[in-house]
Amino acid sequence: RAFEQRQADRQRFRAALSGADMDRIPMYELCYWPKTLERWRGEGLPAGIPPQDYFHLDQVGFFAYDGSLGLPIGAVQSDAGTITTRDGDGVYYRESTLEYSTPTFVRATINTPADWRRHRGQLTAGWQRMPERMDQEPVTGLATGCAAPDEYYRLCKAQGRFTILSPIDPIWYALRVMGEEQALMAIAEDPGFVQEIVEDYALFNESMLRLLLGRGYRFDAVWVFSDLCYKNGMLF
Repeated sequence: RAFEQRQADRQRFRAALSGADMDRIPMYELCYWPKTLERWRGEGLPAGIPPQDYFHLDQVGFFAYDGSLGLPIGAVQSDAGTITTRDGDGVYYRESTLEYSTPTFVRATINTPADWRRHRGQLTAGWQRMPERMDQEPVTGLATGCAAPDEYYRLCKAQGRFTILSPIDPIWYALRVMGEEQALMAIAEDPGFVQEIVEDYALFNESMLRLLLGRGYRFDAVWVFSDLCYKNGMLF
């Protein structure tokens, strides 16, 4: 029965992407804010039951890899109520330690074409970019009950789940690695610089996909998402 349900979930996604008819559109939620979950638990969502099970959402197998430059990460400064951290692309963010919120961009390591050319050699494909452990899905944080990516992939296939690989969109990467204001100015004043990042990153994503295909992975879809537009059109 569970296998048949997962297969129905998979067919809904495939039908939506191909324009075919199905009983309904897929229903899937990528993640939940902690305060939302806290409120739902207080309103009756049973403890220990994931929201996607309780609300009978369609199930997917979500896979992603580390698409950063591999620079040192961690906290670099903290004060009353905030902490500043550096991510794997050398981007500094400030966020609240009092509540969950969207981090605020502070500054970037990649500011010029020379900066990018000095660091882009670290953007190489390799299995080490996949999670060492896969007891939780990347991005969604959902528990998998598996120890490694290969194990989770086999489980998804055995269950008939719709499987997704989610790399970072190259233009979204350029906006994030430089910071949106600086990247937008570069699009206007030095488009060749932005094009260089986009092309390098697209080739990196292609190399990672070829690596996964060579290992035997076959995904139903590649899901590339970014904050570049909204319901009425592009943001810029």
